[in-house]
Amino acid sequence: MNKKQKTTYGSILAAVLIIIVIWFVSSKPESGKPSTGSQNGSKGSTSSPSPSPSGQPSGSEGNVWKGTLKTSDNSAKGNLMLVTPDHTIYIKTSRDFSSLIGKQVVVAYQGSLDGFTLTNISAE
Repeated sequence: MNKKQKTTYGSILAAVLIIIVIWFVSSKPESGKPSTGSQNGSKGSTSSPSPSPSGQPSGSEGNVWKGTLKTSDNSAKGNLMLVTPDHTIYIKTSRDFSSLIGKQVVVAYQGSLDGFTLTNISAE
């Protein structure tokens, strides 16, 4: 193999590797990054395996949790946390709910405890 062929094969190999790396990175879930959800919802995550008994359906909004809203003690899980009598639920959102920190709130969501979309947080 001459020098020109080696350079061509090296360039092709480098291009294929770059494409594979880009594909791998773009298909990876973004669990460590805060959600950039719109006003209608933000992604959330949780540390507990089953829904709270206080999570009752609320019309077309989906389900609700009631508890105390706090600043998260684990930023990798979320920037907020809802402490209920049965669970601690971590919420990642770009929306500003700082005025509700330390208060009893109602968190409306759609989905399940393992993966939900935040609808709204309001004072109880």
